[in-house]
Amino acid sequence: MADVTRDMCRATFERGLKPKFGSQKLTEITHEDLRALTDAIVERGAPATAALCREIVMQVFRWAMERGQKVENPADLVRPSTIAKFEPRDRTLTPDEIGLMYQYTKRIGTTPSIRAAAKLLLLSVGPKQTALYSGIRPFPGGSFQRMPETV
Repeated sequence: MADVTRDMCRATFERGLKPKFGSQKLTEITHEDLRALTDAIVERGAPATAALCREIVMQVFRWAMERGQKVENPADLVRPSTIAKFEPRDRTLTPDEIGLMYQYTKRIGTTPSIRAAAKLLLLSVGPKQTALYSGIRPFPGGSFQRMPETV
């Protein structure tokens, strides 16, 4: 597991799960409790965090069952699709929008290395097929030009 993922899971556990379930035994945690917690998290506008809380609870119970605990996993009764439905992105930045952002990075008051990282991020956020098949490549200065066809 990547360090960033581990840290995010740990923070989610500390902020969302530990205050609610930290003093309870595994047998005391019910799917109704988990449902109420995930609903409260979704209500505050964090459906991805709610889904992650469910996943952490599922992993904790699986870990306990693998070590001989006879408990029922409450996360089995709380389906992820009932917590939140995630919609795929419906658009990406157009080449013109990327060009504008690329030009405005010159006005950012920061170090050249951070500016270069921001430019690299801008150029890599599009879908892979756009970069592979469009033939459009950005050049320093923010202009976009069509690359010549190769034979």
